[in-house]
Amino acid sequence: MTSAHGFKAKYDYLEILVERDGDQWILTLDDRKHDERLTHELRFNSAEQAQKEALPFAENHISVRHNDTLLQSRRVAWTEY
Repeated sequence: MTSAHGFKAKYDYLEILVERDGDQWILTLDDRKHDERLTHELRFNSAEQAQKEALPFAENHISVRHNDTLLQSRRVAWTEY
């Protein structure tokens, strides 16, 4: 993956990354609590599209995959890097 720049955010115990890969964007969750790194199966045409999908992806990972309780509100603050 060639990543010129991207966006990152924290949600509960996850770090969410949206990174450029050529002319598309990849959405990745970094779960340090469970030592996992998951990439969304879809590629996105814009960073905004990937960011819009990030919260449902993160919530599903936390509540469904790990049966954990969501502790945060439904907001994500993005930082460009």
